[in-house]
Amino acid sequence: MSVRSVKSRVRGVAVVGVALSALVLAACGSSTPSASSGASSSGGAQAADVTQLLTRPTTFSVPSLPSAPPTGKTIDFMACGVPVCQNMGQFVKQAAQALGWNFQEIQTGETPQTVSAAYAQAVRNDPAGVVGSGGFSPSLMSHELQQLKAEGSTAVLVDVPSPGNATAAVLTSSTQATYGKEMGEWIVNNAKGKNAHVGIMTSPATPIYAAAHQALAQVLSSSCKGCSTTTYSFPYTDVGTTLPTKVVTFLTSHPSINYLFFDFSNEVDGVPAALQAAGLSHRVKIVTTDDTATETPYLKQGQESASAGIAWPEMLWGAVNIIIRNTMHLPLGPALSIQYPNMILTGSNLPASASSGMFPLVSSYQSIYKTAWHLP
Repeated sequence: MSVRSVKSRVRGVAVVGVALSALVLAACGSSTPSASSGASSSGGAQAADVTQLLTRPTTFSVPSLPSAPPTGKTIDFMACGVPVCQNMGQFVKQAAQALGWNFQEIQTGETPQTVSAAYAQAVRNDPAGVVGSGGFSPSLMSHELQQLKAEGSTAVLVDVPSPGNATAAVLTSSTQATYGKEMGEWIVNNAKGKNAHVGIMTSPATPIYAAAHQALAQVLSSSCKGCSTTTYSFPYTDVGTTLPTKVVTFLTSHPSINYLFFDFSNEVDGVPAALQAAGLSHRVKIVTTDDTATETPYLKQGQESASAGIAWPEMLWGAVNIIIRNTMHLPLGPALSIQYPNMILTGSNLPASASSGMFPLVSSYQSIYKTAWHLP
């Protein structure tokens, strides 16, 4: 990303304000990346314990509805322009099919103009619910979200700092903070509590990841001796195109960097090959969040070291769960308080299902939701 707005784990840390929202417009038009260095930490050297997070979870809890949902409704899925968002749609579609609902997918593109136009199309469709992906600030489609609400549609955004004018959101800043904390703990553990210098690779077009950056930096500051973070900012359109080359340039000018944190997995696409060609593979370890079919081989081959596994299928069905409850005029609290599963992925603990792309952390998630929805 969005894009992998991505997802989930402990919930804490608020972020991004008006200034970050304003950066969205600048990010899509900027072609000049920038870098800024964080101060080195002189904290302790106690390595974090990540053992529990390396084990795949087996279940989670979804509060039951009082009765089965109505049938025949329609859900629009807003798919951003990177592969992780395209993959998300299948899970929303599966949830809709389980309910006997219709499914429509709308491409949002990657610019403020295309995002706003896509949500305007959703307004014209007048669905029962909209699930929005991409990690874009809700301010980009604020007017359209208000229109959806006025029409009685339930809009649930995925991977955003806060819902804004949407009805609700899943995978918010607090969730991303958890992913940053997990990756920080993995880095501290891997570096044995000292001398980890992390390059944070990010785009201001997806401000939600500021929470992950802050949490990661806090872990290093409190638990890692002589450690630091350096942020490298790039336009969203660099993902999958020029970003690998720019990563090499960044590392060349920052020789102390020995870990790279990418906000989501698609940002890693092409980077291992670029590092190998530049003779830098031995120098840095790559960590990120989520996993798709392209990144799975990176993990298996050791080209990517670890990733905060995101319970995308569980959360996307959770977004549909919110739409159901709102459609049935039920309180949203039980749906918003679901604690989604957590896991750190490595080359040695990847489930077999990872080879097909986006996968659930809890394999029985569909039956858990169907039971809560009173479906066969």
